[in-house]
Order: sequence, then C-alpha cells, then structure tokens
Amino acid sequence: MSLSPNPTADNVTINSDLDGIKAIVVYDVTGRVVASQNTTSNIVTVSLGHLNSGVYKVVVTADEGVQAINVIKQ
Repeated sequence: MSLSPNPTADNVTINSDLDGIKAIVVYDVTGRVVASQNTTSNIVTVSLGHLNSGVYKVVVTADEGVQAINVIKQ
C-alpha cells in the first residue's frame, strides 16, 4: 500500500494492492475514528483537511486482509 503525499496538509491518495477493498478508516493517536470511507476502488482520495496537525493511522480493510500506514498531517 502506498499513501501520498506524506506528510500532507489536506488530501491523501491511497493506492492499495489488496483485492476487494471495502473500507478506509483513519484513527488518531488515541484510537478514535476521525474519518472513514466505504469504497470498492484500489485508488482512493481521503480528505484530512479537517484534522489537527499530528500523526494518524490509515487502515485499509479488504476481503484479502488489512493494511495500515501512518500519515503525518501538517
């Protein structure tokens, strides 16, 4: 999985090699869900512009498994 740009000020584009993607969820450092999006595409843009600066975990859930990556919001 790739995520760019990282760090970001607003949107990030997630490109996953997992088949059957169902959802993308963004968590803050306390584990609280701060953004989520259902999808069926392997390339998805997620807006993080409403979030405060910090580190967030982006989790992609698919039929094939789960992938996670950290993103820095400026």
